[in-house]
Amino acid sequence: MALPFASSFRDLDLARKFSLLLFLVFLGGIIVSGVALSTILNRNAQDVISSKALMMMETMNSVRHYTNTQVRPELEGRLVSEFLPETVPAYSAREVFEKLREGRTYSDFFYKEATLNPTNLRDKADGFESQIVERFRQDANLPEVRGFRDTPSGELFYIARPIAIREASCLQCHSTPDVAPASMIERYGTANGFGWKLNEIVGAQIISVPAQQVLKNSRQAFLLIMGSLEFYQPPQPNLKHEG
Repeated sequence: MALPFASSFRDLDLARKFSLLLFLVFLGGIIVSGVALSTILNRNAQDVISSKALMMMETMNSVRHYTNTQVRPELEGRLVSEFLPETVPAYSAREVFEKLREGRTYSDFFYKEATLNPTNLRDKADGFESQIVERFRQDANLPEVRGFRDTPSGELFYIARPIAIREASCLQCHSTPDVAPASMIERYGTANGFGWKLNEIVGAQIISVPAQQVLKNSRQAFLLIMGSLEFYQPPQPNLKHEG
């Protein structure tokens, strides 16, 4: 038994068949193009967010370098009898970032120096972050990792770069407890943050943002482009025929 549409299609004249096929091709093209466009826009939104995150990460690296080369040497004498967290690069970077988050531009971003064996346990890498750090340790040529992860508060888009011990001054607090400042030992104890080695990858800088922010930017661009197609009216097939 022939389908009604197939029967109607056979009864159409050549011009109307061509109009119908043209309409179906146009419709299929819109669907395929929409899927491709959505993928491209989603990737572009990730790149925009990543670009902003990398700029922030470079800023944090500058803060770390400034703290380690200019702040810490000036307070070296006090560190013998008093531990000053302000002289720790990771602490300075975290505090500066939290200040940035007070502004609307960066309020959705989160920063963490996820470390396998940190002195301050607030920097302790969780299971997912530990896997990222291990990837960097296994592949010294891997510059960064980015993607999505699920958390109890929702899905996050993240970008991560390795943290390696490049300056010997870092080992003054992280080699062995006997050479670490006594005031630091008094505050944090001797169980964590020791045994680090020069050039070793000990953690990862991770900046993340709620995934909905990435999808929101992509969706807005998609709707804007697809909305412009409303001004184009494709040929409408006329299925009526005289019998």
